[in-house]
Amino acid sequence: MIISAAQFTSRPLDIAVNAAAVAELVRAAGRAGAELVVFPELALSGYELGSPTIRTGSRSPRTTNG
Repeated sequence: MIISAAQFTSRPLDIAVNAAAVAELVRAAGRAGAELVVFPELALSGYELGSPTIRTGSRSPRTTNG
């Protein structure tokens, strides 16, 4: 199995742009023969350690279905 590790500069909190970049990298890795492509944690959401959203995220109440 060929495994590819991918990294790119994500745009903080812009999931649509980051998802498009991830999709292109997955396609490129697939063309190169990769069967599994791994990305850094938070690659889709991007992050800024100083972001108020990140700092307060764990204190925000959330519900899940299921």
